[in-house]
Amino acid sequence: MSKGAEILILFTVFVFTLNIISNAYVVNVKILSPFPVTLLFSDSHGVKLVSSNQTLNVNSSNLRIQAFVLAPYSYSILINGNNTNELNVNLSNYSEFNLTVIVIPSYAFLKVDVVGKGTVYIELNNGTIIAVRNSSVVKLYNGSNVLLEASGDLLNWSNGGNTMTIWYSVNGNSTITAFFGNSSILLKSGTVKPIVNYTEVGLSLFAIGFFVLYKIYSRKDQDTNV
Repeated sequence: MSKGAEILILFTVFVFTLNIISNAYVVNVKILSPFPVTLLFSDSHGVKLVSSNQTLNVNSSNLRIQAFVLAPYSYSILINGNNTNELNVNLSNYSEFNLTVIVIPSYAFLKVDVVGKGTVYIELNNGTIIAVRNSSVVKLYNGSNVLLEASGDLLNWSNGGNTMTIWYSVNGNSTITAFFGNSSILLKSGTVKPIVNYTEVGLSLFAIGFFVLYKIYSRKDQDTNV
């Protein structure tokens, strides 16, 4: 290959690369979410996946963006302020396109009521335990499951359950009530609070005291007779 041909090839590659760079569009990606998010960018040149904040160079002016969230709970997606998980944009209208994706979890309030002598322990997903002896309201992810553990003479739950421990599915604001009998409250470990019979204790102490006094006076009588 002649030197002139090599120069021509290099010049062609340079012009082609310069043309691609000059036609590239800049997309600044920003993701705000408590859950993992993957953005799918698709245009005439193919598909690209993005899961973090970064700047992209896109060669096609027509771009389709789809957001996918990995979360077991309910949520809303905002793409540049619009409540949607998909956006089509013409990049030729922008010198730089700023893309902001926000994922907002949906919350619900769970009210736990206790009727009778008992306690309900609410065990949250983060390990927090809340003891309820009267009434309490907790804010949870909508769609989450929460563990409720009864301690005491449980009669039943308002949802029909009668076991000491239940999983409760939170779907919207809701209330659950635990009904207990009037017997002594059980400790969380499951052990029964000890019942002290003070009459028996008093009689035992009296018997011990009487025995000690008897021994003392018996010894004095023996010393006197000697």
